[in-house]
Amino acid sequence: RYWRDWSSDVCSSDLTTLFGPIVEYDSPLPRLLAASIQGNSPELPRKHLLLEVKSLDTEMSQRASLGWGVQYFSYFDSLCRQDDCIEYAAHDVPLQFDYLHLTSQGSVFVVRRVLAAQRLPD
Repeated sequence: RYWRDWSSDVCSSDLTTLFGPIVEYDSPLPRLLAASIQGNSPELPRKHLLLEVKSLDTEMSQRASLGWGVQYFSYFDSLCRQDDCIEYAAHDVPLQFDYLHLTSQGSVFVVRRVLAAQRLPD
């Protein structure tokens, strides 16, 4: 991973916010949500979370605060409790339109989370 080679001299700044990896699934989230509704199995999307991405998020968070001296925004911390993540941006509107990318409403939802966490410089 390229980010592992960054120098603290390059990215150390109070004005820098590093965004971690977004919650990722092994299948498109809307497909998982539809299957969970059809099969009356609300836990189905949770079973398809890619947990190795959470490990990367943890490592990046530690490096951001301890080594690089930059602010860090964790999508996992903002959108998940353990392995139970927010799946909808609004009623019947999935947060993501595939396994990884945000819907328009999902983008607005996440930006509101970022602003609430006060992770952007003034």
